[in-house]
Amino acid sequence: LAFEATLPGLAEECMLRGVFLAIALRAVRRGELDEPGGIGRDGWQAIIAAAMLFASVHGLSPRPSASGNESGTPFGWGWEVAFAPMLFGRTFLTGMAYGWLRLRTGSLLTPIVAHNAANVAGTALAMR
Repeated sequence: LAFEATLPGLAEECMLRGVFLAIALRAVRRGELDEPGGIGRDGWQAIIAAAMLFASVHGLSPRPSASGNESGTPFGWGWEVAFAPMLFGRTFLTGMAYGWLRLRTGSLLTPIVAHNAANVAGTALAMR
């Protein structure tokens, strides 16, 4: 539980809502990343791009093919990729929320705390 309360949210938010969102925002907008408040159409485009990457990291799973029991899409060298649509959808929506928090508050701390809280809640429920 301590791990879920710290590292995944910190690492993923720094990369996705810190670095990647800044790159995506600069690709579509002429404004500044840390301007809290109004997000606008360009901000939403960047949020969607970051949420798609976040969902892809969680909802697509490359794995070695099980001999004779391939359930994913083979992509060569004995590997396949499996798609979990519910996980993809859930992480896409939470990624949208984390991106909105990032741009709305102008702080990376807010989505980090929200992400860690969601991880702790999910882990605690799974442990029951």
